[in-house]
Amino acid sequence: MMILNILIIDIIIQLIGLRWSIINKSEKYYDLAGTSAFVLCTLSTIWFGHAYCSTRSLVAALMIIVWASRLGYFLYSRITRFTDNPGVDKRFEGVRDKPKILSFYWFMQTLWVFLVIVPLLLLNKTQYQSYQQFGQQQQQQITLDNINDHFNNHNLFNLVDIGLMVLWLFGFSIECIADLQKRKFHLNPNNHGKWIASGLWNYSRHPNYVGEIIVHWSIYAFCVRGYPSIDGSLTWSLVALVAPLFVTFLMTKISTPMLEKLADNRWKGNTHYDRYKQTTPKLFPFPTIN
Repeated sequence: MMILNILIIDIIIQLIGLRWSIINKSEKYYDLAGTSAFVLCTLSTIWFGHAYCSTRSLVAALMIIVWASRLGYFLYSRITRFTDNPGVDKRFEGVRDKPKILSFYWFMQTLWVFLVIVPLLLLNKTQYQSYQQFGQQQQQQITLDNINDHFNNHNLFNLVDIGLMVLWLFGFSIECIADLQKRKFHLNPNNHGKWIASGLWNYSRHPNYVGEIIVHWSIYAFCVRGYPSIDGSLTWSLVALVAPLFVTFLMTKISTPMLEKLADNRWKGNTHYDRYKQTTPKLFPFPTIN
């Protein structure tokens, strides 16, 4: 029931955003609606499952909320303040006045939000199942004290968990730094009409996407390590894979090709740009995984 409630919240937020977008033929609040849905849906998982949320659940939720809040602020400020055409996103050229195509964009965002938080949803679901089994074995009603005792005995953090938190912070930092470097570059009037090839962008043509991919694989692994050893736990771990795989698919097969096409249309034939493409990996600075 909790998972269905979260999906409903996600759908309602996106439908409100879609309606406004169609009426005003604008994508101004598209990214803000998406990241806000992340925050609200994640907080809702804690609200609906507060009686059996472990420390791991709270840490995973914090990872998602911090990531989504930062991304939401960055994207909204970009489309409203740090642009030559406030309220206009190049991704929506030829789309904003076509309700059917616009609806597909919002549907994909609904899917993005829900699928990305699946590992956290399943963490709470499997922990609840585990606590139910624990209560039956102990022949007592589950209480908060019972849950805490069970968690402390069966779900302690270890070096691997700490390593995953550090990996998340690493990916989050890459994404933040890359976005800030690009914004600072474009705020310099001397760089008007140029592409950024400095800082992290010297090692990857899309380092912000690299950071985002790392963030979501870290969250997935962190959540899965908390799935209790119950019947079906392996199945849930495989189901949760949909989150990082979907993000990786979006970054590598949709977002990156879209930006590459825009860049090629603008600078292809420029000797320096062509050299930059030839010498700088598309994503990870390891050619074999790009």
